[in-house]
Amino acid sequence: MSGLDDGTLHLSVTLTDAAGNIGLAATDSATKEATPPSGYSISFDQDSVIASNATNVSFTFASAEVGVAYTYSIDDYNGGTPAVTGSGTIATATDQISGLDVSGLDDDTLTLTVYLTDSYGNQGNDATDTVLKDTSEPSGYSVSIDSSYINSTNATAMSFTFASAEVGTTYHYTIDDTNGVTSAITGSGVIETATDQITGIDVSGLDDDILTLTVYLTDSAGNQGSNATDTVTKETVPPSGYTVTLDQNPVTSSNDTAVSFTFASAQVGTDYAYSISDGSSQVTGSGTIGTATDQISSIDVRGLADGTLNLSVTLTDVAGNIGSVATDSATKEATPPTGYSISFDQDSVIASNATNVSFTFASAE
Repeated sequence: MSGLDDGTLHLSVTLTDAAGNIGLAATDSATKEATPPSGYSISFDQDSVIASNATNVSFTFASAEVGVAYTYSIDDYNGGTPAVTGSGTIATATDQISGLDVSGLDDDTLTLTVYLTDSYGNQGNDATDTVLKDTSEPSGYSVSIDSSYINSTNATAMSFTFASAEVGTTYHYTIDDTNGVTSAITGSGVIETATDQITGIDVSGLDDDILTLTVYLTDSAGNQGSNATDTVTKETVPPSGYTVTLDQNPVTSSNDTAVSFTFASAQVGTDYAYSISDGSSQVTGSGTIGTATDQISSIDVRGLADGTLNLSVTLTDVAGNIGSVATDSATKEATPPTGYSISFDQDSVIASNATNVSFTFASAE
């Protein structure tokens, strides 16, 4: 009956005996429905199956016949893992079938196969789609901030460096202080080498505080690796309020090997650096402040010329912030008088001049 149209088929039967008598027609009817569901398609709703969605995969029909039954299977290429299967009834032409757990399938290309069966048992053709399953997230990487401290000189150019990063993945970072009011610094990019350095990060808008760097990698499938973190102290306020005074003025030949200067209001624990200059040459030194009124002594300035000596001093804190220059000056005069001579005015001392002897200078200064 394949040549008959779908619809109601009418059966009519008569019997004829040997004498040629024809009995009344006996009839019956039935519905013919031999056309299977057609014109439908399906598609995975996920661009890829990753660790975060492997237990909740879905697919969607297009142009499905309402009221028919659907049957699906999702499988990898490994014959050892059982396919994920299911069935149900189409409620709308664009039904979405969700909540499918494919975590038991291999990381592989997954093939979805779906067919529709109408109420007469006619089975439509297989509709298929594929999706890549990759649930291996980036791992094994770490990050380290490149500066020991963030200070006033590097706050606009912070950097950090990866170790063992997966080339081709995307990095995402945040840097934040502990103050919830200030906005975190964020950024992203693509890893080019396993030891990429990310530079030029401006954290000047964050508080002086402990800054926390948080970084994660995502692969091309969308798998997100664990957070890698590092911390650094931000301190951008330089030492201030200190002064210095040269303890000798003038500097002479009697003290030019032991010149000293004294601090006032110096910040304990900071490093000092000084220079004493005559304008063309200088004597330098450095050390660490032990008290607010430290005296720095035993400075030898014999190699400097007579004239005005200028002392310049800066303090640098542990974060590397350099304070303003504190100054003082003194006069050096360490050259003794020379070139003079003296002579008695008397050729001899006798009774008549013994109480009135004299001498005279020549070339005295």
